[in-house]
Amino acid sequence: MEPLTISRLAVKHTQSAVAESVYWSTGYDITESVTFYGIINEHCNVKCCQYEYWRLKSYKEEMTIEQWQKALLSI
Repeated sequence: MEPLTISRLAVKHTQSAVAESVYWSTGYDITESVTFYGIINEHCNVKCCQYEYWRLKSYKEEMTIEQWQKALLSI
């Protein structure tokens, strides 16, 4: 990873830590999301211990590509 990228991440995480500290001490929320996780699908044929999607009797309908794009752009 390039030094500039690392320094930008460090600044972002420092800002996040300060914002969280302000929130916890004053209740004033200036926090921003640093990370976002999304599950693309829950269909899985692998029977691993970490996830139990393979045990579901039915699956939720998956989002279309357009719905994902709209959701990600709204974050």
